[in-house]
Amino acid sequence: AGPGTTRQFWRMLLDCALHNPKALPYVVMTSALYLHLGPFARQVIGEIDKEIGDIDHGRWHAPPLLQPAEVELLPA
Repeated sequence: AGPGTTRQFWRMLLDCALHNPKALPYVVMTSALYLHLGPFARQVIGEIDKEIGDIDHGRWHAPPLLQPAEVELLPA
C-alpha cells in the first residue's frame, strides 16, 4: 500500500493474533479491502481535486449531454 507499511501490517496482524484472535479474520478482510479500494479512492480524490482546480481557475466546461439510448424491449 505504500513504503514502510509492510512492517506495520505484520506487527498489527501479530498483535491481533496474540491479543484478539477472534478478530483476525476481520482484520485480514479490512486490510484486503484497503489494499483494493485505497488506490481507487486516491485516484478518485485526485480527479475531484483536478475538477475543483479547473473550476477555481475558470477552465471548467459543462460536459455534453448524452441522449438516452433507445431500449429494445424483449418480447413477452
